Amino acid sequence: MDVFVGDHFQGRIQDCFSRLTIGAARADLWRLLVLYREGGIYMDVDAHLVWPVNSLLRDDPSEIFLVGKDGRFTNYFLASSPGNPWIKLLIDEVLRRIEDVQTNNVYHITGPGVMDDVLGGSSCNVLRMEEVCLHGNFTNKYFQYIDNVDGHWITAKKTRAAVRPR
Repeated sequence: MDVFVGDHFQGRIQDCFSRLTIGAARADLWRLLVLYREGGIYMDVDAHLVWPVNSLLRDDPSEIFLVGKDGRFTNYFLASSPGNPWIKLLIDEVLRRIEDVQTNNVYHITGPGVMDDVLGGSSCNVLRMEEVCLHGNFTNKYFQYIDNVDGHWITAKKTRAAVRPR
């Protein structure tokens, strides 16, 4: 992640990325940066598609964002064309939240909370998660963080700041 960000996003973005101390927050911003630069589909390792990927891409969407039954966005699955303006808006808001930290909650600094705030009520391409991709097939924290049980973002935010001060 550090090499990719350093190679493609020097300056403000690299500075903000380097200030993130919790792995999940770094991964949240990194996936947005990769999608903005390269395009593609991102899925968490414990997610799986409900239908073959070709059926999702049949209408050649510029982006696919998912919401749950409660209407809130998720970032465990994202699909985007390179240079997508919605992804750019998300990146810009994450950077703003890193530079002006108001909370220690990764969910609201770099995660789905940003998506709710930026994309809610927008005209971006939104599908329901149960129709596209399901998540949490093996979310046992022990197995996800076997080398660092305290590494899960919910646990980590209790003992350290998600964003390192300048």
